[in-house]
Amino acid sequence: MLSRWETVQDLIEHLGGIPAERIRLSPVPGTATEADLIPFIDGPQKWPVELIDGVLVNKAINTRASIMSSWVAHQLGNYGEETELGVVISGTFAFRCGLNTALSPAFSFIPWDNFPGGIVPDESIGTFLPSVVGEVIRTWNTETEIRRKIETYLTAGIEVVWIIDPELRTAQIHDQKNRVVQMDESGFLEATITLPDFRLPLIDVFESVCRKKSRQR
Repeated sequence: MLSRWETVQDLIEHLGGIPAERIRLSPVPGTATEADLIPFIDGPQKWPVELIDGVLVNKAINTRASIMSSWVAHQLGNYGEETELGVVISGTFAFRCGLNTALSPAFSFIPWDNFPGGIVPDESIGTFLPSVVGEVIRTWNTETEIRRKIETYLTAGIEVVWIIDPELRTAQIHDQKNRVVQMDESGFLEATITLPDFRLPLIDVFESVCRKKSRQR
Protein backbone atom coordinates (compact mmCIF):
# COMPACT_ATOMS: atom_id res chain seq x y z
CA MET A 1 0.00 0.00 0.00
CA LEU A 2 1.32 3.43 -0.94
CA SER A 3 1.42 6.42 1.37
CA ARG A 4 -1.40 8.91 0.92
CA TRP A 5 1.17 11.73 0.85
CA GLU A 6 2.82 12.45 -2.48
CA THR A 7 6.08 13.77 -1.05
CA VAL A 8 8.05 13.59 2.18
CA GLN A 9 7.49 17.34 2.58
CA ASP A 10 3.71 16.77 2.44
CA LEU A 11 4.05 14.25 5.27
CA ILE A 12 6.28 16.52 7.35
CA GLU A 13 3.85 19.41 6.99
CA HIS A 14 0.92 17.16 7.92
CA LEU A 15 2.70 16.22 11.14
CA GLY A 16 3.34 19.84 12.05
CA GLY A 17 6.74 20.49 10.50
CA ILE A 18 8.59 18.08 12.78
CA PRO A 19 12.17 16.97 11.95
CA ALA A 20 12.22 14.16 9.40
CA GLU A 21 14.35 11.96 11.69
CA ARG A 22 11.39 11.58 14.04
CA ILE A 23 9.23 9.94 11.37
CA ARG A 24 9.44 6.15 11.11
CA LEU A 25 9.13 4.72 7.60
CA SER A 26 8.11 1.20 8.58
CA PRO A 27 5.26 0.53 8.19
CA VAL A 28 4.69 2.91 5.28
CA PRO A 29 3.48 6.23 6.72
CA GLY A 30 -0.29 6.32 6.72
CA THR A 31 -0.67 2.55 7.08
CA ALA A 32 0.48 1.96 10.66
CA THR A 33 -2.02 0.72 13.25
CA GLU A 34 -2.13 0.22 17.01
CA ALA A 35 -0.69 -3.26 16.47
CA ASP A 36 2.45 -1.63 15.06
CA LEU A 37 2.70 0.71 18.04
CA ILE A 38 2.34 -1.92 20.76
CA PRO A 39 5.88 -3.41 20.38
CA PHE A 40 7.32 0.01 21.28
CA ILE A 41 5.15 0.07 24.41
CA ASP A 42 5.34 -3.57 25.54
CA GLY A 43 8.51 -4.76 23.81
CA PRO A 44 11.87 -5.39 25.51
CA GLN A 45 13.32 -2.14 24.18
CA LYS A 46 10.72 0.46 25.03
CA TRP A 47 10.92 3.67 23.04
CA PRO A 48 8.66 6.73 23.17
CA VAL A 49 6.68 6.45 19.95
CA GLU A 50 3.22 7.74 19.07
CA LEU A 51 0.73 6.81 16.36
CA ILE A 52 -0.52 9.85 14.45
CA ASP A 53 -2.91 9.35 11.53
CA GLY A 54 -1.34 6.00 10.75
CA VAL A 55 2.26 7.23 11.10
CA LEU A 56 4.69 6.09 13.78
CA VAL A 57 6.45 9.15 15.18
CA ASN A 58 9.29 9.25 17.70
CA LYS A 59 8.50 11.57 20.61
CA ALA A 60 10.87 14.44 21.26
CA ILE A 61 12.70 13.82 24.55
CA ASN A 62 15.27 15.53 26.73
CA THR A 63 16.40 15.38 30.34
CA ARG A 64 14.98 18.66 31.62
CA ALA A 65 11.48 18.11 30.28
CA SER A 66 11.48 14.51 31.51
CA ILE A 67 12.33 15.58 35.08
CA MET A 68 9.66 18.28 35.04
CA SER A 69 7.08 15.80 33.73
CA SER A 70 7.94 13.29 36.44
CA TRP A 71 7.79 15.98 39.12
CA VAL A 72 4.34 17.19 38.06
CA ALA A 73 3.14 13.58 37.80
CA HIS A 74 4.34 13.01 41.38
CA GLN A 75 2.37 16.01 42.65
CA LEU A 76 -0.73 14.88 40.80
CA GLY A 77 -0.26 11.35 42.10
CA ASN A 78 -0.12 12.58 45.69
CA TYR A 79 -3.27 14.60 45.11
CA GLY A 80 -5.09 11.64 43.58
CA GLU A 81 -4.13 9.38 46.47
CA GLU A 82 -5.03 11.89 49.17
CA THR A 83 -8.41 12.72 47.63
CA GLU A 84 -9.05 9.21 46.25
CA LEU A 85 -10.25 10.90 43.04
CA GLY A 86 -7.98 9.17 40.56
CA VAL A 87 -4.57 7.98 39.46
CA VAL A 88 -1.72 9.27 37.34
CA ILE A 89 0.07 7.74 34.38
CA SER A 90 3.30 9.12 32.95
CA GLY A 91 5.85 7.95 30.44
CA THR A 92 5.23 6.07 27.21
CA PHE A 93 1.69 4.82 27.86
CA ALA A 94 -0.59 5.76 24.95
CA PHE A 95 -4.30 6.58 24.84
CA ARG A 96 -6.52 6.03 21.83
CA CYS A 97 -7.36 9.53 20.61
CA GLY A 98 -8.88 8.86 17.21
CA LEU A 99 -8.69 6.62 14.15
CA ASN A 100 -5.17 5.16 13.99
CA THR A 101 -4.07 7.81 16.49
CA ALA A 102 -2.69 7.04 19.95
CA LEU A 103 -0.84 9.71 21.90
CA SER A 104 1.39 9.49 24.98
CA PRO A 105 1.05 12.61 27.14
CA ALA A 106 3.98 13.52 29.39
CA PHE A 107 1.57 12.90 32.28
CA SER A 108 -2.15 12.35 32.69
CA PHE A 109 -4.74 12.24 35.48
CA ILE A 110 -7.48 9.63 35.20
CA PRO A 111 -10.43 9.85 37.62
CA TRP A 112 -11.60 6.50 38.94
CA ASP A 113 -14.97 7.14 37.31
CA ASN A 114 -13.27 7.00 33.89
CA PHE A 115 -12.34 3.34 34.39
CA PRO A 116 -15.01 0.75 33.53
CA GLY A 117 -16.40 -0.45 36.86
CA GLY A 118 -13.79 1.62 38.70
CA ILE A 119 -11.09 -0.97 37.94
CA VAL A 120 -7.96 -0.26 35.89
CA PRO A 121 -8.07 -2.52 32.79
CA ASP A 122 -4.98 -4.37 31.61
CA GLU A 123 -4.45 -2.68 28.24
CA SER A 124 -1.40 -1.85 26.14
CA ILE A 125 -3.19 1.19 24.70
CA GLY A 126 -5.79 2.93 26.83
CA THR A 127 -9.37 2.78 25.61
CA PHE A 128 -10.26 4.88 28.67
CA LEU A 129 -9.37 8.56 28.63
CA PRO A 130 -7.73 10.88 31.14
CA SER A 131 -9.51 14.05 32.22
CA VAL A 132 -6.30 16.09 32.39
CA VAL A 133 -3.17 15.66 30.29
CA GLY A 134 0.06 17.63 30.15
CA GLU A 135 2.89 18.13 27.71
CA VAL A 136 6.27 19.69 28.43
CA ILE A 137 7.67 21.24 25.26
CA ARG A 138 10.96 19.83 24.07
CA THR A 139 13.53 21.30 21.67
CA TRP A 140 12.32 19.15 18.78
CA ASN A 141 8.66 20.07 19.20
CA THR A 142 7.18 22.59 16.78
CA GLU A 143 4.41 25.08 17.49
CA THR A 144 2.18 23.47 14.86
CA GLU A 145 2.82 20.00 16.28
CA ILE A 146 1.79 21.10 19.77
CA ARG A 147 -1.28 22.91 18.46
CA ARG A 148 -2.38 19.76 16.63
CA LYS A 149 -1.87 17.69 19.77
CA ILE A 150 -4.05 20.05 21.78
CA GLU A 151 -6.80 19.78 19.16
CA THR A 152 -6.51 15.99 19.10
CA TYR A 153 -6.73 15.69 22.88
CA LEU A 154 -9.77 17.96 23.14
CA THR A 155 -11.55 16.35 20.17
CA ALA A 156 -11.03 12.95 21.80
CA GLY A 157 -12.90 14.20 24.88
CA ILE A 158 -10.09 15.05 27.30
CA GLU A 159 -11.29 17.91 29.46
CA VAL A 160 -8.13 19.92 30.18
CA VAL A 161 -4.72 20.15 28.50
CA TRP A 162 -1.68 21.73 30.16
CA ILE A 163 1.20 22.88 27.96
CA ILE A 164 4.42 23.77 29.80
CA ASP A 165 7.25 25.62 28.07
CA PRO A 166 10.53 25.39 30.06
CA GLU A 167 12.41 27.67 27.67
CA LEU A 168 9.97 30.59 27.96
CA ARG A 169 8.96 29.65 31.53
CA THR A 170 5.30 29.91 30.59
CA ALA A 171 2.28 27.61 30.39
CA GLN A 172 -1.13 27.36 28.79
CA ILE A 173 -4.33 25.73 29.98
CA HIS A 174 -6.83 24.62 27.31
CA ASP A 175 -10.32 23.25 27.98
CA GLN A 176 -13.40 21.91 26.22
CA LYS A 177 -15.01 25.37 26.07
CA ASN A 178 -12.15 26.59 23.87
CA ARG A 179 -10.85 28.75 26.68
CA VAL A 180 -7.12 29.34 26.81
CA VAL A 181 -5.37 30.61 29.92
CA GLN A 182 -1.82 31.82 29.30
CA MET A 183 0.49 32.43 32.23
CA ASP A 184 4.03 33.24 33.18
CA GLU A 185 5.91 31.54 36.00
CA SER A 186 3.79 33.33 38.61
CA GLY A 187 0.72 31.33 37.55
CA PHE A 188 -0.73 28.02 38.69
CA LEU A 189 -1.55 24.74 36.95
CA GLU A 190 -5.12 23.86 37.80
CA ALA A 191 -8.31 22.24 36.50
CA THR A 192 -10.99 23.58 38.80
CA ILE A 193 -13.82 21.15 38.01
CA THR A 194 -11.73 18.02 37.45
CA LEU A 195 -9.16 18.62 40.20
CA PRO A 196 -10.91 20.54 43.00
CA ASP A 197 -8.51 22.52 45.23
CA PHE A 198 -5.47 21.51 43.17
CA ARG A 199 -3.20 24.50 42.39
CA LEU A 200 0.40 23.83 41.45
CA PRO A 201 2.70 26.89 41.29
CA LEU A 202 4.34 27.00 37.90
CA ILE A 203 7.54 28.38 39.39
CA ASP A 204 7.86 25.14 41.40
CA VAL A 205 7.65 23.14 38.17
CA PHE A 206 10.55 25.06 36.65
CA GLU A 207 12.60 24.86 39.83
CA SER A 208 12.18 21.08 39.98
CA VAL A 209 15.25 20.81 37.77
CA CYS A 210 17.37 22.98 40.08
CA ARG A 211 19.31 21.76 43.08
CA LYS A 212 17.66 22.80 46.34
CA LYS A 213 20.30 24.42 48.53
CA SER A 214 19.89 24.52 52.29
CA ARG A 215 19.01 27.92 53.62
CA GLN A 216 21.78 29.74 55.40
CA ARG A 217 21.04 30.48 59.04
